[in-house]
Amino acid sequence: MAQITHLPGNCSTQDIIEVIEDQGAAIIDDFVSQSWLEKFNTSIDPHIEAYRTIDYKDEFAKDFFGSRTVRLTGLPRKAPCYIDLMTDERLLGVMAHFLGPNCGQFQLSSSEIIQSHLGETAQPLHLDDLLWPVNSWIPDKLLQFNTLVAATDFTEANGATHVVPYSHKWEPGREAKPEEIARATMSAGSIVLVPGKTLHGGGANTDGSVRRAIVT
Repeated sequence: MAQITHLPGNCSTQDIIEVIEDQGAAIIDDFVSQSWLEKFNTSIDPHIEAYRTIDYKDEFAKDFFGSRTVRLTGLPRKAPCYIDLMTDERLLGVMAHFLGPNCGQFQLSSSEIIQSHLGETAQPLHLDDLLWPVNSWIPDKLLQFNTLVAATDFTEANGATHVVPYSHKWEPGREAKPEEIARATMSAGSIVLVPGKTLHGGGANTDGSVRRAIVT
């Protein structure tokens, strides 16, 4: 099975950039402190409890967004400490490097919790850049960049994100073989960074433990 490179929590912005340029993804262990994570989870828990699952009418939407997954947006209002994540100097440095050359300015586009529960199926592998129509005009330009902080441990059994290292360099249409797919397994407080031209998708939750991702 393929592996995603893990970097230490004190790595530099340049360390992150180099791994992502080469491999198309990276994990930084212990990216946020446990005290920050506890504060965030405490703030967000009541909103998770009040969440009502969306009944997607379209079958593709059910498969893609998940029928047993909480998707909660508006995090800066619900958990004000989320702003610390939005303004993290290393994350902003990575975004400036990868997105800055392709636009006048980049902006936060997600700001959500993605929390999977028992029975959630694996999401199809996909490229997020394909969500933007402009991708067909400038397919060589990176349009989106995903970061997912593990608010709980990410394990293979609870749906750790599937990532295909090096797929950002593949020809369009190439499908990943099973041995080319890595699992973003990491401890709570770590972060996985996945640019929009790297194949990825949420994993299946088969053990019932909560997999909560904080997405920017």
